[in-house]
Amino acid sequence: MCYRENRMRRVHIGQKLDVEDLVGIEWQKNYAEPGQLGSMLKECGITFVDLTITAQTDEPLILRLAEAFADTGLFMSLELKYSRFLPELFNSHCIPFLTERLRIAQSVANITKVPVPYVFHCGLGNSQVEKRQEELISGGKIFFTWVDKMIVEQYGDVVALCEPWDINAAPGKLQEYWQSCLSLIEETNLGICWDFIHSWFVSTKMDYQMFPGENFLARVDHVHACDAHIVGSGQIDRLPLADGEVPWREYSSLLARHDYDSTIVLTVDPGYYRGLYTFLKGVSDGVSKLRAFFD
Repeated sequence: MCYRENRMRRVHIGQKLDVEDLVGIEWQKNYAEPGQLGSMLKECGITFVDLTITAQTDEPLILRLAEAFADTGLFMSLELKYSRFLPELFNSHCIPFLTERLRIAQSVANITKVPVPYVFHCGLGNSQVEKRQEELISGGKIFFTWVDKMIVEQYGDVVALCEPWDINAAPGKLQEYWQSCLSLIEETNLGICWDFIHSWFVSTKMDYQMFPGENFLARVDHVHACDAHIVGSGQIDRLPLADGEVPWREYSSLLARHDYDSTIVLTVDPGYYRGLYTFLKGVSDGVSKLRAFFD
C-alpha cells in the first residue's frame, strides 16, 4: 500500500542514518542494533529511515536493514551518492550500474510494502565538468527521462526524486538553482527533493532568492530538513531544528500552506548528539517542531 493512501494526507517524518554506522559493532554499543533502534525511533514519531548508498554499498546489507526496520513498522527512503557517475555525463555505460541500484530500491519496497523515495542529485555541476550550463542541463534531462521510463516500465514502487545542483558547484552554475532542477524533470513524472540547507546556502552565497516559486513547490515530494550555521572556516555545521541560520520555520510554513503531505527527513547525524538518549530526545524534539506545521 502506498504511504500516501495509508497516512490520510499526514506528513511522514524520517531520520537519516549511516549504513556503515548501523552495522558497526562500536556504534551499536553506543546506540543500538538496527531493529532496536527502529523501535525507539518509532516511539519518537519517526515512520521511516533514510539511508545514503553508493556504488559500493552491498545489496544484501541494504535488504537486511530494510527487513530489520520493516519488522518495527518503519519504511525506507534512499539517496544515491555519486562516485563514478554524474547525471550530466549519462551514457549507455552507466545503465547497468543504475539499473542495479533501481532494482535494489524496488526490492526494498517489496520488503517494506511501501514505495521507496529515491533521491538523485542533479549532479555536481562543478569545475570538474568542463561544459556549458546548457550542456549540463541537456545531459541531466536525458538521465532523468531514462529514470522515469525505467520506473514506469519496471520499478513502479520507486519514487524517484531530483535534488537541485550540489552546493559546491561553481558560482556561475548556481545562478538558476531553482529553475535548473525544474528544467531537468519538466518532461517526466518525477518529483523534487528540497534540501533546506542547500537552498539556504545558495541564497546566502549568491544573494539568490531565498524561497522557491510555485512551480518548484508544486513538484516537491521529499524534504531534507535541519538547521545550520557557517563556522569560521566557511564549512557548514549541521544542527537540529533550532535557532540557527536556516529559515526552516519559513520553509516549513511555506510547504504547509501548499498542503504538503509527503516525506520529511531529519538529516542531523546521530553522532552530533554523542549518545543514544540525547539522540532520541533530539529526534523527538525535531518531530514535534515539524508536526506543529503539518498537523
